[in-house]
Amino acid sequence: MGIKGNLTIEEVIEAGIENFSIIDVRSPSEYIQDHIPSAVNIPLLDDRERKEIGIIYKHEGPEKAKLRGVDIVSPKLPQFIRQIQQVYEKRKPVIIYCWRGGLRSEASVSFARLAGITASKLNGGYKSYRKYVINYLEHIDKNIKFITLFGPTCSGKTELLELLRQKGLPVLNLEKYARHKGSVFGHIGEAEYPQITQKKFESELFFDIYKGKSNIYFTEGESSKIGKITVPKTIFQKIKSSIKILIDADIDFRIDFAIKSYKPELYENEILSCLENIKHYVSKDFFENLRYLLHKKNFREFTRQIMLYYYDPLYKKGLGDGFDYNITLKSLEDTVDELIKIYKSISTPVSSA
Repeated sequence: MGIKGNLTIEEVIEAGIENFSIIDVRSPSEYIQDHIPSAVNIPLLDDRERKEIGIIYKHEGPEKAKLRGVDIVSPKLPQFIRQIQQVYEKRKPVIIYCWRGGLRSEASVSFARLAGITASKLNGGYKSYRKYVINYLEHIDKNIKFITLFGPTCSGKTELLELLRQKGLPVLNLEKYARHKGSVFGHIGEAEYPQITQKKFESELFFDIYKGKSNIYFTEGESSKIGKITVPKTIFQKIKSSIKILIDADIDFRIDFAIKSYKPELYENEILSCLENIKHYVSKDFFENLRYLLHKKNFREFTRQIMLYYYDPLYKKGLGDGFDYNITLKSLEDTVDELIKIYKSISTPVSSA
């Protein structure tokens, strides 16, 4: 592969994203919305400068916009090149991209090469990567299967996925990508939730499948929406047709887990605000009792009531049956061991006599 030339996203992915030092020269807000995994943001223009250039381009034409761009970028060039040099010192081939492989990445590659840095431009920029991810998820390998964990609210499913990941098992943690716990209160305590986008969710999902290089992944049973994110149809269909495991946890474990996860002592006002979302689905007396318990800081009884009389009936209604395995959760560690045994039995072909 000629690293001094331009590269396509297909060439980068085939060679392994992890084998490159990738630099995103778009503005910080563009980078936050989504970026190629592992890419470092070294913006050629910040958000304000990019907006200014866009206005000049629209009202005065491309030549004036380019000249203004030179004025803005010139004083920043020494620091910009030093930042690229720091990435280059990681001894991996450098790839630079912008929105669509246009002026920003072309100029950045030229600056890097003038400084003796070997760098390539990504053809089509971020736009080509985004197109690749969409196509990948729409036509996901039919041989990829899911082992899906189901269970009532706060039965430790997300924690089990994280423990499985730590033990090296292939995991797709949809709630983690969505920065949302999948309930009415799911965004509480999720600092990155305001910045999460559909693009970023799909990018992280794609990358974990790409890294996993497996044909079986653990995941969690979800609805088609997690917060403001929509689960891609192909992924949702795989969840519906997956190997299903029901995790049965007792109510005391679930209450403890909920209080630990949602931290009502820190987010009482946020929980109270979210409570309004269920007001029209429960009786007035029940709703007022929840408000009262929250006001009295009786978080344990609040959690018990909302689980037993709101979440559990909803969950049972949509749960259905036909589980391949039922596990009674005694501890997270023991349950992880059971899940690993199931994974091994599924992933290891049975030899015929």
